[in-house]
Amino acid sequence: MHNLTLNPMMNVGTYIHFLDYYHYQRAKTLYFASYEDVFCEAFLAFRIAFLFSSELFLPASTYVESPLARDILQRHRLLQDIGFLRVVAAEWNFPEHIEVKRTIYTRKRSPKHLVDAYRNLPAGPVPRYQRKTKASVEVIRKAWIGELSSGDIRQRLDPDRRLVLPSSFEKVWASIPEKLASDDLAFVTPHVKSLVEQEIGRPVPPRLFEPTIEVAYVDSYIRDLDLQLIMDLYLLGSPFESQFRLVRQLSYRGIAGSLAALDLFECVRSMTDHQLLQFKWRSEWRRLAARIIRQDYMLSANDAKLAALLRRNASFQGPPGLLAGRVWYTRTVLGRLGMSIHIFVSHSEKDKIIAKALVGLLEAALVLPEGAVRCTSLDGYRISIGQPTAMELQQNLRDAKVVVALLSERSLVSSWVMFELGAAWGLGRTIMPILCGITPDKLAGPIRENHAANGLNLHEIIQFVQDLQRYIGNARSNTPRIAAAASELVETIKAALV
Repeated sequence: MHNLTLNPMMNVGTYIHFLDYYHYQRAKTLYFASYEDVFCEAFLAFRIAFLFSSELFLPASTYVESPLARDILQRHRLLQDIGFLRVVAAEWNFPEHIEVKRTIYTRKRSPKHLVDAYRNLPAGPVPRYQRKTKASVEVIRKAWIGELSSGDIRQRLDPDRRLVLPSSFEKVWASIPEKLASDDLAFVTPHVKSLVEQEIGRPVPPRLFEPTIEVAYVDSYIRDLDLQLIMDLYLLGSPFESQFRLVRQLSYRGIAGSLAALDLFECVRSMTDHQLLQFKWRSEWRRLAARIIRQDYMLSANDAKLAALLRRNASFQGPPGLLAGRVWYTRTVLGRLGMSIHIFVSHSEKDKIIAKALVGLLEAALVLPEGAVRCTSLDGYRISIGQPTAMELQQNLRDAKVVVALLSERSLVSSWVMFELGAAWGLGRTIMPILCGITPDKLAGPIRENHAANGLNLHEIIQFVQDLQRYIGNARSNTPRIAAAASELVETIKAALV
């Protein structure tokens, strides 16, 4: 067997966190992603992880609970059979892990899909089992209690006081581990959210709990087993990646970009698992991988020759299953590399004239790079032709620093506007509403708690601009131009109401 020693990172195992059931649910709920969309990204990310690591490690719970994980593994059965994949849990062996989970997921409050998952285990042999020394729930519980010793928890979770958390919130937070244990509930966001809402009598966004739980959960694997993580995925990535305590990581976008530059993107995507295994051990690939994994983007003519040799020696049968016919997928992934939307304008198409005046104000007030504003009704700010609209909007919302919402009678009945604002709220993005002829009492849900600027009041629009400059930075100093653009926005809103 060839020796994979050209880069130390390729001798490290990779933790496959992105196939978790909750990652798929988040992609579906917040980014409006179809199963097909998510599968395509998971398929490529799994192959990148395989090509750039010694082994792949998957939580045993993910193996059982996630249909996405089962579909991906089914298409890479050879890698599992040879032993490149391990499932991981804290119990001594896989059967013991299943018994523990079945005990937990027989309660009336357990989600039906989890009860069914542990009753109907995946067919075929289980991958190799790896025991970790500490249960994830212990690590999460420690991190959860640790939040209480880091100052005012309400101030940290809700710095703008938008949620108006009760003074008893700290006691509620402290009681959650014991309540979960007494009810035999898993320490996951849906259960925590339900318990907290019962205690305080009002809905709260999952973003209050997700960072603490998810960061501790991931840390329990990468620290225990000394693993690396594949980062910056589009749909399946974690919004809390910056908080992960990583020693090593693989960049999904960086690697995908390098593969595209070498014309190997479709090659990696289209191979059978047998061809993928051969590809990994070719000397040409090992030499290229050592460059790519260092993110050495100055690829040489010799690198191009190695890539061409790899392409000639690979015979493809075409992408399997859900990947077939997804011509747009390559273009979408590669077109997204380096994309950076700063401001997302959520509005109704019928308010196009107001949106145009708002964008004029943004350009007057801020120094923005090309493509930094997304406003779907205006030329020059639309989604590129050929891109799938829903997926592109999802990524724009995820990238955006600020979402400016033009709220009018027309936008309040727009399903797209409501979806955009719901996703932005769930992602914890700063939402800056501008009221266009309506009053705050017309608003519903979480958006009602955001202070909104009255679009008919010039002083409030000027205040909006100043706040936006603080959020985004890169402020322009041309005060007369900004004042003129702000006045034009107010007059445009007034005219639209006539």
